[in-house]
Amino acid sequence: MKKYSIKDFYMPAVTEGEGAGTAYEYFLKRKILDNFTDAKRIIIFGLPEKYGYSMDFIMFGKDIGADIIVVDERQEKLDSLKPIIN
Repeated sequence: MKKYSIKDFYMPAVTEGEGAGTAYEYFLKRKILDNFTDAKRIIIFGLPEKYGYSMDFIMFGKDIGADIIVVDERQEKLDSLKPIIN
């Protein structure tokens, strides 16, 4: 598994409208998520209410080749996530 630095998470955080604090949070969570590299599916039940898009979980899922399912009742939040993922 690749060794990550906080720099690896800065641009994804900026892309979703966040900054260094979110990049740091993603970096720290990644250290925990790396214990679950055998996951086949990642389900995100509800995107953050106000800030961000849980990109750390999406990036992790893509890195390990897992299916990613995002469930949220706010269609506008889901619609705004699509271009960020792309």
